[in-house]
Amino acid sequence: MIIEKIDQQELEDTLARKLEENDGAKLNNMNGLYHLKQTCYEWGMENNWQSPRAQQWVARNDEGTIMGGTFITVTSRKPVHVTFRHIFLFEEARGHGVAETLYNWRYRWVIENTQCRRVRLFANKPATPWHNKCGMRFLGMNKAKQPFTYLPLFDCPSMRDYGAKLDSIGPRAAMDMVEPEVTKQVEKIVSKGGRWYTQEEFKSEWGSELEERFEPFA
Repeated sequence: MIIEKIDQQELEDTLARKLEENDGAKLNNMNGLYHLKQTCYEWGMENNWQSPRAQQWVARNDEGTIMGGTFITVTSRKPVHVTFRHIFLFEEARGHGVAETLYNWRYRWVIENTQCRRVRLFANKPATPWHNKCGMRFLGMNKAKQPFTYLPLFDCPSMRDYGAKLDSIGPRAAMDMVEPEVTKQVEKIVSKGGRWYTQEEFKSEWGSELEERFEPFA
């Protein structure tokens, strides 16, 4: 498997070919082609293709065929943070560790190439068990009921090790490490109709007991 950067033209050509092969069949939000279509649209709308603060990579098999891809953006303001954006994976590539490899790739790239202090992620709710398996942990939900996280970055070998590090610290201490900007960002989400997870939900997401309810803006 090879991970490498990709340009707009090749990825949009890949999208067009895959859509033609799909022959008009309906796409759902758990489908890799759906995520690629959504990502190409958003990347163009946000002018990210040529932005130095946006990165996009694909995983190729030994024949050079694209199996999936991942996207991130990095803020220009300080303290710098990175947003993990889309990961797409074509159905024929599932079950071979491609998505987890892409997850680790973007994580290690951020650690080795930026001064980011924290990571942000918004996820579709059905995908949260997979994100947790990869090492991510969630803090609450926005108005659209998407789980979100703003958490500190640690120089761990992989995302799984990163998740274990967060678990050993606990959500309260992890949040304290990236204050006050994170609280400001989360408060903004809460003011628009989002909410912090309840203690019971935290237990479910983090897989550990908590000593206190974490809803400072309730």
